[in-house]
Amino acid sequence: MNLRKLNLLLCWSLLLLQACASTDNQVKGPVPVEDRAVKNAQLESVEGTVDRVQKSVLPQQKLIEKDKNARPIVIALLEESKAKMEHGELTSAAASLERALRLEPKNARLWNQLGLVRLRQKNWQQAITLAKKSNLLAVKDLDLQAANWKIIAQAQSRAGNKSAAKIAAEKASNLEEK
Repeated sequence: MNLRKLNLLLCWSLLLLQACASTDNQVKGPVPVEDRAVKNAQLESVEGTVDRVQKSVLPQQKLIEKDKNARPIVIALLEESKAKMEHGELTSAAASLERALRLEPKNARLWNQLGLVRLRQKNWQQAITLAKKSNLLAVKDLDLQAANWKIIAQAQSRAGNKSAAKIAAEKASNLEEK
């Protein structure tokens, strides 16, 4: 009986070796490479505008200082997302913020920051939705509400909805005056 198991194992090993050595599945010729120069140029034009929005929204350090009652892990994830955004690693930045949101789903600042990431990713509708969610949670924080309305204005403008962008910009301006 052990001889049968050994033969079966040997047959499987030979089949596996044959499959690995087969040249039928190998790619012939050069592998196509994605040209990111065009994407980077397009991204830079949006990032310049988004960076201005982000800087006028709330400085990151001020944002972290206002969140002293947040858990230390959430603050660490927020700082990590900031560093990743500065290096253009938007997907990783979003992942860090999403992890933080699983820990503190009612933290309006996290929703705001995720909205900024989606704005940089040109995901206009999601940026608007996240900023509105942040506004629902930021009942007493007028600075954060103004920042959210700026995100909404920028996203609406980029999406081609100029009238909605104007209304959102006016709301942001009104909140900043208070």
